[in-house]
Amino acid sequence: MRRHAASVFAVLVVVLAVGATCGAVTMAWAESPSISAPYGLYIPDVLLDGVVGSEWADAGEYDVRMGEYNARLLIKHDHVYFYVAMVIESGRRFPAGFEAYVVFENGDGVDYSRGDDMMSVPAWGGELLEADLTYRATYDFLPDVDFDGTCDAVGAGLYDSTTRSYVFEFRRKMLSGDACDVPLAGGSIADVIYGWASY
Repeated sequence: MRRHAASVFAVLVVVLAVGATCGAVTMAWAESPSISAPYGLYIPDVLLDGVVGSEWADAGEYDVRMGEYNARLLIKHDHVYFYVAMVIESGRRFPAGFEAYVVFENGDGVDYSRGDDMMSVPAWGGELLEADLTYRATYDFLPDVDFDGTCDAVGAGLYDSTTRSYVFEFRRKMLSGDACDVPLAGGSIADVIYGWASY
């Protein structure tokens, strides 16, 4: 998947503290306060539809800047899955397409390198899509299943004409056992890049 135009708003350091007595995932980025992804309830497929509803009531919610747009970021986990929702206030619809992505860095200190893991879906009417990709070449992320991996992430996105915003919801296994995925476990630390692309 090649990025034609993109805006990345933050590189985050994700500290996953999800032990039996700890229910938060702490996220921080340079010159910003720490934010937390609290423990929350499982979100089933039927509610991953590009509409942020009551299933996100137990999520951490943060107003952020994504390039030129204001956005709302919602994050949580349930010890099995990590969830991200983004509401990107674009103010207009992009006729050729718009997508959101979340990149999990592999820990080598290099953005966009072999072994990085990504969730990405287009704003496609809220249809639930496979969203699990792995980095293979310059700005190219390809499906894990093309490299003997498994699909461990799904997402949905749509354009909300009422709020003039793009809305995305993602769910990803924290410990999939897939060599194409960056593991997210209690005590681990990962760099994460959030962003969007338009065509």
